[in-house]
Parts: sequence; C-alpha cells; structure tokens
Amino acid sequence: MHNERLAEIEAVLPTIGEVRRVTACAGFAASDDFMAGDARDIRARSPAPHRRLRRVRPAHPLPGVQADADPLGCLGDVGWYNLRTIMFANGWELPTYVSAHALDVNDEGVPLTMAGVVGYESSISTFDIGFDAPRAQLAEIVGKKATISWDGFIGPDDPTTCSFTVSVTGDPFRGQESSVVTTDVALPMTQAASTVEHLSLAILGGEPDPFWAEIMLKTQRVVDAVQKSWQEDGRKVLVEPLAAKM
Repeated sequence: MHNERLAEIEAVLPTIGEVRRVTACAGFAASDDFMAGDARDIRARSPAPHRRLRRVRPAHPLPGVQADADPLGCLGDVGWYNLRTIMFANGWELPTYVSAHALDVNDEGVPLTMAGVVGYESSISTFDIGFDAPRAQLAEIVGKKATISWDGFIGPDDPTTCSFTVSVTGDPFRGQESSVVTTDVALPMTQAASTVEHLSLAILGGEPDPFWAEIMLKTQRVVDAVQKSWQEDGRKVLVEPLAAKM
C-alpha cells in the first residue's frame, strides 16, 4: 500500500464511475512455527458458531496468535490492510457499518481466519483474511464504468516494480468493445524503505503527517467495529465517526 502505485490508482479512480463494491482478500499459509502457540487441529472442531480449535502450546509461543500479545490475530495482521484498502476506494471515508464472522478461532479467542462485509451508503465491500491458505493479496474496485484490480496490495512481490489493471467490459450486442489496460509502476525503493523514509521525514519535521494520522485512527475505528461484530456472532455494528477535533 505504501508505494507509488497507490497514487497512480487514486488518479484513475474517478474514471471508473461511482464505486459499487470492493473486494479485498489477503492471507498466507502460516508455518507450523507461527501457529505452534495455538495450533489448529482441523480434526478437533466444536459445534460452536465459530470453530474453537485445540491448542498445542510450545515452550516459546509466538506472539502472533496469543491473546495476551495480539488478540486481533489475522484481523490485526493482514486485516488492517484490507479494511484500509476498502476505505481508500471509498474516498478514505469511514463506512456506515460492518459485519464479520471468524471462521477459525483458537481457544484463547484469537481469530485465525475471518470474512466480512463493510457497508457504505452507496456501496458494499467484502474482505477475506486468514492464516490458512497460500499467499493472497488481491484487491478489486468495481465502479459503474470500469474495474480496477491489482495483486500484492499489502506489498508487491517485486521490490522494483508493480502494476494494476483497468478493465472495461463492453456489451457486444450494443457494439461496445471491451478493454483491459495494465499499467506498470516503477518503484524507486522498496516499500519498507519508503515507509521508513516517510516516517523519518515526519520526525525531522517535528510533527506527524496529519493525513496519515487521521487514516490510522479511521482504520483502527473500523478494526474495532469488526472485532466487536465477530465476537457477537456477526452482528451488524455501526461505525462511529471520529471526533471533529483530533
């Protein structure tokens, strides 16, 4: 997300028409070492609304799946970026509501896989996150006129270049042509280096970037609402606006 491609996509967004829906899917196949703190045992499921799975605790558990380290699990890991991408596609506005279900939860209450809905007044989006499948970082913004899609929305595989695709599907019965245009974006530095550079500039300037400070707070507000929703079996949770003065 924190690279030159985001600005390129933002410049194209107005051309695809009103955003109707966004799909963001992110996750990875967690290693045995990563999951060892509270390992899933697919053979040991309970009939609960979300599956509570048997824990196998090692001598030195990793914090990623520990309730006293990061209780948000996959939501606080890859989910943060999914929800931020959905907000980006909707003009960085907070959604109206969210609804989410945790599909796998360890017996410390840490979500390991999750799916949900993020609703706006004129659009609806979905996200799918987890530690249970091969790497995926797919995002798609569907507008009334065209669709923007890209891979590696959290971080591109190639540190030197990435891309996005704008697709228009025409109606052949009306003589409309379809088009698919892929734009390559050169990266002058790795995404990690770019993030450190921006942080360093903010420190040297003596104050944080107010834009990203607001986006951080908005993202956390949505994460909190999603957390509340899945803990209440997918209940629709309204997202509270930020205070006027931050």
